[in-house]
Amino acid sequence: MSSFDQLVRAVLSGQGGRSPTSPPRAVRPGIALGFWFALGLVGGHRFYLGDTAYGLIMLFVNVSLTVLTGGEWLIAAFIWWVVELLLLPRAIESASP
Repeated sequence: MSSFDQLVRAVLSGQGGRSPTSPPRAVRPGIALGFWFALGLVGGHRFYLGDTAYGLIMLFVNVSLTVLTGGEWLIAAFIWWVVELLLLPRAIESASP
């Protein structure tokens, strides 16, 4: 089984994109904060933290609704971005080995 197949199975099983054979890695809070600041509207920090399913949801919802509403969704996406800052410490704690 290829590593891509393992990743797809891990995402679908709710393991947040971590394959069962991958060793835990250290999560650096500064990098997570940087990803939140730069790519937080599209879930970049969630991808870094290993929460691939949540990151894909953020990416799909924010991009598709921004396009469909002609940019009006950006107000709600900005609010979601700020809420994610408040949730970031807990997400970092749960992603750390």
